[in-house]
Amino acid sequence: MPKILTNLLPLTVDIIASLILFVGRHSLATRGYSETTVGTLVLVYGLGYMLSSLMMTRLIRKQLVRLQMLGSLAGMFVISIFLANVQSLPAILVLYTIFPFVLSMFFNALQIYLLGASNQESRPLALTIGHFTFSWSVGFALGPIFASFLVTQYEWSQVYYLAGLLALLVGLPLLIYKPKTALIQPEKPAASTIAESEKAPNLVIPGWIGLLAGLAIWNTAMVFWPVQAVQLEVPNNVKGIAEFLFAITQAFAALGLAYVIGWRTKPAWFLLFGSLGVIALLLMSVFGGSWIFFSGFMLYGAFLGSAFSLSVYHCMLDESQAVRRVALNETLIGLAFLLSYPLAAIFRPRSGEFGLSYAWLALLLAVALVVQALSARLVTSAATQTSQSQP
Repeated sequence: MPKILTNLLPLTVDIIASLILFVGRHSLATRGYSETTVGTLVLVYGLGYMLSSLMMTRLIRKQLVRLQMLGSLAGMFVISIFLANVQSLPAILVLYTIFPFVLSMFFNALQIYLLGASNQESRPLALTIGHFTFSWSVGFALGPIFASFLVTQYEWSQVYYLAGLLALLVGLPLLIYKPKTALIQPEKPAASTIAESEKAPNLVIPGWIGLLAGLAIWNTAMVFWPVQAVQLEVPNNVKGIAEFLFAITQAFAALGLAYVIGWRTKPAWFLLFGSLGVIALLLMSVFGGSWIFFSGFMLYGAFLGSAFSLSVYHCMLDESQAVRRVALNETLIGLAFLLSYPLAAIFRPRSGEFGLSYAWLALLLAVALVVQALSARLVTSAATQTSQSQP
């Protein structure tokens, strides 16, 4: 049962999260709102996620993670029902500010739960992180597909009911199954986890640089994309397919990288994966049809799959710092949503066409990746010198 739960929970909850984000952005765009309004929705979502994640180091308790996840799911259900029944823009923005709180609590609690499961099963941390990132990325891929299918039969607002139903359904096995205390708070780390933490330099800060830059730039592109899709009369099912391809590629990239030994400590790999993101944005800057966007979305998904895997791995590498670093990691995810609003304002198209906007984002990402690689090189060099100086 634990293995089923550790895959089912992130998958289902990210279906809920991606569905709510997809419906929110695209429903506003189809109602005629500009990228400024769409960006405001992303802004309040990011603000809520960042502020709530800052609180999680004080709220999350290892012995209470199951109850905290159940409470979060209950909150998701209530918010989904409210979203399905309001049309006022201010009310929608308030709900999109509150929703990140329950989502942040869920994922902060879940990652501590997963760390306990990894220790109890003596499972390599990289493998646990790979499967976790794979599961939630698949969920993030399915949300837009479900929403784009349902919106052909129902109103945009009615799609929120699916999110509420999923919150109820995934809560049932979590409610019934009560894990042993050791699964949540093991007495001692597994030998595999100790070995990893002893021999690997901790690159949590370079990991955060790549994640923050990569996700903030992608969220900015996702402010432009709904408005651009309306301008180009892109069908709803194509919108869903594009965002599905992004997230499913992210999922399989993270899963594949779980079996690649040593890449998380080699800065050259960070630049390699980051170049996929730069190429993706350049492709999107020369829109030539749906397949160009599909290719760009997939390449960026592969890049972000590596970025998430890298940052979460190094957050959990030192178990004594795991709760605090996981909370900071989730805070940066919120900050990445928050930054998309000023970035969208800076790089918004003046002529109505978005090509140059994506090109500027590609340049910004390239600069951030160089900073990430240099900082990783400094950390690894310092770690090497320290190990050589020890008797």
